[in-house]
Parts: sequence; C-alpha cells; structure tokens
Amino acid sequence: MQHRRHESTDLPLSYRSSSAKGALDAYLIPVNMKKGRPGTVLTVIAPAGALEAVRGTIYTETTTLGLRVQTIGREKLERSFVTVV
Repeated sequence: MQHRRHESTDLPLSYRSSSAKGALDAYLIPVNMKKGRPGTVLTVIAPAGALEAVRGTIYTETTTLGLRVQTIGREKLERSFVTVV
C-alpha cells in the first residue's frame, strides 16, 4: 500500500500507527513530486487480514485522497536455532 504526499507533517504518526495495526513493515521514502516539489512516499506492507485496519488508519491520520494497493506474494525460508556451547 502506498501513499504519496507533498507535506509530510503527519507521516511519522501514520507510520507508527500502521505498525500498531498489524503491518509487517512500513517505511518512508523522500521523493520529488510534480514541479520539483519535495514529497514523501509512505509504503506499508501488511497481511491481507490487516489491510482494512491499516487502510483506515492512513485515511484517518492523513489528508490523502487515495492509496495505491498491490497484492504480491511473499516467500519465507524456514529458520532454526542452534545452541552453541
């Protein structure tokens, strides 16, 4: 899920709130918007079960009028822990 903004005053709050609502990861990327204006992209990676909660948080805590939502696959390797003596 991505959200692009010219002003970024509310993004740190939205970033933290998204993580609290079940997002697996969230990060901010500085970008150049139209006419060379500075902006920020908020990207949130969330499981399907947390999508509505995260989406609601972003709409509530920012002034955005829309989001870009993509469904992608995820692969994880199996992990194991070994005690070293």
